[in-house]
Amino acid sequence: MKRVLLSIAILLCSFASMAQIDVTWGQRFYNIIESCEDAQIVMEDHDGYYMWYLLNEYEGGGEFKLNYYMARIDKNKDVQKIYKMDFGHSSFKIEHTWRSGELIGFVLSRVSEDKAVEKKGISKKNKQAQQITTGKANLYYQFFHTKDMRLIGERPIKFKSYNYFSIEGQKPYLFNFSENKSKLAFGFLTNDTSGKGVNIEVYDDQMRLLWDKTHKLNVSNSAYLIKDIAVSNDGTRSLLAINSFSTSKKKIYTDGKVHLIWVNEFEERSHEEQLDKAWATDIKCAFGFEEDYLVAGYYSTSTDKPNLAVGSFSFIYDHRRGFKKNSSTLEFKEYETDDDINEKSGLPYPSDMIATVDHLYPMVGGNCIMVGEQKFASKVQPPKRRGEEPTGENANFYRDIIITNVDKTGFISGNSYIPKRQKTYQGSDQFNSYALTKDRYGIYLMFNDHQANYDANSFWPVRNYDSDKSRTQVNFVQIYNDGSWRWHEAYNSKINKMPFFKTLFLTFDK
Repeated sequence: MKRVLLSIAILLCSFASMAQIDVTWGQRFYNIIESCEDAQIVMEDHDGYYMWYLLNEYEGGGEFKLNYYMARIDKNKDVQKIYKMDFGHSSFKIEHTWRSGELIGFVLSRVSEDKAVEKKGISKKNKQAQQITTGKANLYYQFFHTKDMRLIGERPIKFKSYNYFSIEGQKPYLFNFSENKSKLAFGFLTNDTSGKGVNIEVYDDQMRLLWDKTHKLNVSNSAYLIKDIAVSNDGTRSLLAINSFSTSKKKIYTDGKVHLIWVNEFEERSHEEQLDKAWATDIKCAFGFEEDYLVAGYYSTSTDKPNLAVGSFSFIYDHRRGFKKNSSTLEFKEYETDDDINEKSGLPYPSDMIATVDHLYPMVGGNCIMVGEQKFASKVQPPKRRGEEPTGENANFYRDIIITNVDKTGFISGNSYIPKRQKTYQGSDQFNSYALTKDRYGIYLMFNDHQANYDANSFWPVRNYDSDKSRTQVNFVQIYNDGSWRWHEAYNSKINKMPFFKTLFLTFDK
């Protein structure tokens, strides 16, 4: 989209006063007229902030090129310097960023993807086809020096080449930082004559390989999705979270299982759990209090809508001996039902929503906070009769953010909803600005919503998912260490023109 203003730096918040949200912006960003594809604030020092952004710039002759830039922003939110980051080829994509002293690290990718194919199940009973994506991928890293405002080295350094396969709904490789962001863990999926497995590689913040190990997958169900990877702060242990299920024609959903694999350089532990009259819909794993480790997520009980999350669950294990210390489930309490939705409105029902677990964060009090979001993808429906018009639309509907607190014993003490309504079209996220950052004491997030959904400081769900720069407000939410949260209106386009944001970063002076 042309002439979109790059205005990510506008929403750096002052956390010192929770009664007042300070919103300022750097004027130099208004000179950018090209389309901003992505951006992230990755670092702060005592002089200001560092943010990379990606522009789709016109090269002439009807051609466009994606270019990365790094901006240094001072404490007054004004841009001091902009540096064009030339990685050597426009096909490089920034995948992950982190801070290492005065350096900013980038993991970059270049992927050659084959055409997706449908592969039948492993037996005649498994009639359901799975879409498999294969291809070749290369991963690189390069560092940026913040004081000199330049890339270090002439070109990115390749550290991984692999042939990957990816089942529908699963990424070609897993990645996560440790809680203190000093370690990086990769999980590369392998599929060769020795059987399916995951090659785990753990690096420090200078991209030095600490150790690697291939875990051979041994899952009893006919299908599985590897959902998450985690690494401890000292980098000596890693976790894999796997959700397995049946692909037979007559599914028994309660056969679904949750698998948690604990791995270090020399040994492994495997845990397999089954929920009582329920099954997992999405899961994450983490190292928690005193390095005990856990897997947590959402579960369903409805065979009519097997992906509808109706509650949360957790399993926690002792870090020394590996025995299960506790398990817990807690049902969601919906504030809105399908009966509240007008059938003629064309809006999705609450029961249509699929909840995904986005984050599972260990906190300083020993508990973990799980953050997820409700989503629904609608499709254009073909006409039922000749002469009729198609109905519906190709759109993604985003509903509430779900906050779950898992205490240090593994007990789920509460689920709560942060209400919101958003909609995007054809993969664009211009109107779905959901950004999150954290420290060990709290989690901080922002999202945009339609003004009509609010009455003063109260959410008034008229179920208006549409949004644009003339009818949008930005909301700020602080989630406390115990899982409780506080909402603020941060910005409203009734007063000012609406700048969309795509990133949020925690400042020193909060």
